[in-house]
Amino acid sequence: MSGKKGKSTKYELLDHYEHRRYSRPFMVYKMMAWWPLFDTMAQYGHILHNFIIVWLAINYNVSFYMCFNLCCVCFFYTTAVYRLQKRATESHKLSGL
Repeated sequence: MSGKKGKSTKYELLDHYEHRRYSRPFMVYKMMAWWPLFDTMAQYGHILHNFIIVWLAINYNVSFYMCFNLCCVCFFYTTAVYRLQKRATESHKLSGL
Protein backbone atom coordinates (compact mmCIF):
# COMPACT_ATOMS: atom_id res chain seq x y z
CA MET A 1 0.00 0.00 0.00
CA SER A 2 2.92 2.32 0.02
CA GLY A 3 4.31 4.17 -2.93
CA LYS A 4 7.54 6.11 -2.98
CA LYS A 5 8.95 7.16 0.41
CA GLY A 6 6.14 5.47 2.38
CA LYS A 7 3.35 7.61 0.90
CA SER A 8 0.18 6.05 -0.46
CA THR A 9 -1.41 7.04 -3.68
CA LYS A 10 -5.08 7.87 -3.96
CA TYR A 11 -5.83 4.65 -5.82
CA GLU A 12 -4.00 2.48 -3.31
CA LEU A 13 -6.02 3.98 -0.46
CA LEU A 14 -9.27 3.52 -2.36
CA ASP A 15 -8.38 -0.09 -3.12
CA HIS A 16 -7.50 -0.74 0.54
CA TYR A 17 -10.74 0.68 1.95
CA GLU A 18 -12.89 -0.82 -0.78
CA HIS A 19 -11.91 -4.29 0.46
CA ARG A 20 -12.91 -3.34 4.02
CA ARG A 21 -16.16 -1.80 2.89
CA TYR A 22 -17.65 -5.10 1.80
CA SER A 23 -16.27 -7.33 4.54
CA ARG A 24 -18.68 -9.47 6.54
CA PRO A 25 -18.25 -7.59 9.86
CA PHE A 26 -18.86 -4.27 8.14
CA MET A 27 -22.00 -5.55 6.43
CA VAL A 28 -23.32 -6.82 9.78
CA TYR A 29 -22.57 -3.43 11.32
CA LYS A 30 -24.40 -1.64 8.51
CA MET A 31 -27.51 -3.78 9.16
CA MET A 32 -27.62 -2.96 12.88
CA ALA A 33 -30.91 -1.12 12.46
CA TRP A 34 -32.47 -4.37 11.21
CA TRP A 35 -31.42 -6.41 14.29
CA PRO A 36 -34.72 -5.92 16.18
CA LEU A 37 -36.63 -7.25 13.16
CA PHE A 38 -34.36 -10.31 12.96
CA ASP A 39 -34.81 -10.88 16.70
CA THR A 40 -38.59 -10.75 16.33
CA MET A 41 -38.51 -13.15 13.39
CA ALA A 42 -36.33 -15.55 15.37
CA GLN A 43 -38.55 -15.26 18.41
CA TYR A 44 -41.87 -15.88 16.66
CA GLY A 45 -40.79 -17.80 13.55
CA HIS A 46 -41.21 -21.12 15.32
CA ILE A 47 -44.98 -20.58 15.43
CA LEU A 48 -45.20 -20.93 11.64
CA HIS A 49 -42.95 -23.99 11.65
CA ASN A 50 -44.95 -25.63 14.44
CA PHE A 51 -48.21 -24.90 12.62
CA ILE A 52 -46.89 -26.59 9.47
CA ILE A 53 -45.72 -29.63 11.45
CA VAL A 54 -49.05 -30.02 13.24
CA TRP A 55 -51.03 -29.48 10.02
CA LEU A 56 -49.03 -32.19 8.22
CA ALA A 57 -49.43 -34.51 11.20
CA ILE A 58 -53.21 -34.06 11.21
CA ASN A 59 -53.49 -34.61 7.46
CA TYR A 60 -51.38 -37.77 7.52
CA ASN A 61 -53.10 -39.27 10.60
CA VAL A 62 -50.13 -39.88 12.85
CA SER A 63 -50.22 -42.14 15.88
CA PHE A 64 -50.67 -40.98 19.47
CA TYR A 65 -46.95 -41.53 20.14
CA MET A 66 -46.00 -39.33 17.18
CA CYS A 67 -48.49 -36.67 18.30
CA PHE A 68 -46.91 -36.69 21.76
CA ASN A 69 -43.45 -36.28 20.20
CA LEU A 70 -44.67 -33.38 18.06
CA CYS A 71 -46.15 -31.64 21.10
CA CYS A 72 -42.86 -32.09 22.95
CA VAL A 73 -40.90 -30.62 20.04
CA CYS A 74 -43.26 -27.65 19.77
CA PHE A 75 -42.99 -27.05 23.52
CA PHE A 76 -39.20 -27.29 23.30
CA TYR A 77 -39.07 -24.71 20.49
CA THR A 78 -41.27 -22.31 22.42
CA THR A 79 -39.31 -22.67 25.65
CA ALA A 80 -35.89 -22.45 23.99
CA VAL A 81 -36.74 -19.36 21.98
CA TYR A 82 -38.25 -17.60 25.01
CA ARG A 83 -35.18 -18.30 27.17
CA LEU A 84 -32.70 -17.33 24.45
CA GLN A 85 -34.54 -14.10 23.70
CA LYS A 86 -34.60 -13.20 27.38
CA ARG A 87 -30.83 -13.72 27.70
CA ALA A 88 -30.17 -11.89 24.44
CA THR A 89 -32.13 -8.90 25.70
CA GLU A 90 -30.14 -8.87 28.94
CA SER A 91 -26.84 -9.08 27.02
CA HIS A 92 -27.96 -6.30 24.69
CA LYS A 93 -28.75 -4.02 27.63
CA LEU A 94 -25.44 -4.81 29.34
CA SER A 95 -23.45 -4.12 26.17
CA GLY A 96 -24.84 -0.60 25.90
CA LEU A 97 -25.60 -0.80 22.18
